[in-house]
Amino acid sequence: MIDSATGHAPAKATTGPKIPQEAMEFVSRLTLLRDGDERGELAKLRRAAGRPVGQAGGALGLFYRLLPQGTYWDEEIYLLIATLFAIQARRKLKSAQVDFGATMAALRAKEGAATLDRRMAILLDSDFDRIDGRTGGGSLSYRLRQAVRYAESHDVGVDWARLLADLLRWTDPERRVQKRWARSYYRRTQVKEDQGGED
Repeated sequence: MIDSATGHAPAKATTGPKIPQEAMEFVSRLTLLRDGDERGELAKLRRAAGRPVGQAGGALGLFYRLLPQGTYWDEEIYLLIATLFAIQARRKLKSAQVDFGATMAALRAKEGAATLDRRMAILLDSDFDRIDGRTGGGSLSYRLRQAVRYAESHDVGVDWARLLADLLRWTDPERRVQKRWARSYYRRTQVKEDQGGED
């Protein structure tokens, strides 16, 4: 369907593959922690930001209580999500239920910051490192922390279950997640520019 005002098809939120039950369960537990006003517990997770599981110190007990069964090989990614969630938990921002590319596009539309194009390109090119033979850490973790903090400072929420599901698939050789995020970001950006937005 073509929008008569713009002459383009409306931008769609590309949600991607089904979110694994373990990811939804984990985010649900994080949300209960936040909504239970457990500031001290969330602070432990924030302090663990940027650290591998083996160096998470005071957050380890909490993290393993939150972690669903059967996620051993992905626990670095789960810890990353827990620490990013804790960063935004102070504001209780509403999730838009879209992939992170669309989240970044919403941030760009809200702030009109063309520098986000560069941030997004760098984020899409970022990778995880290997920690004890498992995926985690690296430039992707660092770039995501920057992006989540930037979104939080501008009141833009994140779909945590979708982000977790996408990060679990980040190393796919076809780079499906990266392509989907790029489509979501650049299509939404193009629609705004076609409508006469400033950037």
